[in-house]
Amino acid sequence: MKYTTVVVDDKQHCLEMMRRMEEEFKKENEAFFVKVIQEEPSLVLRVHAVTILADLGGEAAIPALTDVLLHDPDPLVRQRIVLGVTSNVTRDERGRHALVHALLDPDRDVRLTIVPPPHTVAHLSGGVIDGYCVGEPWNQQSEALGIGRIALTGPDIWKGMPEKVLGTTESWAANNPQTLKALIKALIEACLWLDEPANRAEAARILSSPRYLNMPAEVMSRTLDLPDFHVFQRNAANFPWRSHADWFLAQMVRWKQAPADTDIKAVADRVYRTDIYRAAARDMGVECPDVDRLPPGGHGEPLLPAGDDKSSTAATAGVVRGSN
Repeated sequence: MKYTTVVVDDKQHCLEMMRRMEEEFKKENEAFFVKVIQEEPSLVLRVHAVTILADLGGEAAIPALTDVLLHDPDPLVRQRIVLGVTSNVTRDERGRHALVHALLDPDRDVRLTIVPPPHTVAHLSGGVIDGYCVGEPWNQQSEALGIGRIALTGPDIWKGMPEKVLGTTESWAANNPQTLKALIKALIEACLWLDEPANRAEAARILSSPRYLNMPAEVMSRTLDLPDFHVFQRNAANFPWRSHADWFLAQMVRWKQAPADTDIKAVADRVYRTDIYRAAARDMGVECPDVDRLPPGGHGEPLLPAGDDKSSTAATAGVVRGSN
């Protein structure tokens, strides 16, 4: 698409179009605003159309906004998206994959900023960020309040993706082996309980209390009640697959978050202690995989692009600003 840099080519036309935009915004007519962006020569009209289209945030908006970000010569139109991410490698790398899939460069076209998970909803509501990538229940909370729309969930793209981690320093693990084993056993026991559908309502009640997440249990239950959305222990969900570590480390090298000469296998083997996990699980009679790694693609993960061309499949979960 070729864009112009005319500020106002026809004042009367612009005023009429602005009134029309108000009407079409009430109708949530995304196609109208896409047409304005693609066909109107006025810079003023395109700025307004981009802002409104981003606020509507439907699927029809994505190709048009992507093209604007990539090709519109004027910075007033080519607004940078601010995507809030939590201080979590998993979500940062998934978020980057999603942006690459949309033909965006995460380091050029988007500003990634760290937001504590409990603050993501307030930041979105206040316009501090345009979207965020975070685990539940914060996505559901934005949607329940009518200030955000879930654009994509993790399982939509990478079913069975890894999430939270129980990690300690290497020295602490060496000095406290029995305590570490007890922690792993407690985690496994809790996750076995959570995997039972009959226990989900009680889990929502506990987690919704002011002591923990301080939000309505109904919001918590929105995803806890979905079959296979949250998998806590089944399918070796807690097993520290070293092939998961390989993938994340490769992503970190790719985005220059880790040195290019990082020995990925050696680091993964040192950090992902399958031997410690197996010992704890064995004491509980819980089965574990016999191997430490699956081949590339074995977890359903997005495969790294050949030659680092930044064009791999997306995998993320997040919310964008806008009403349902």
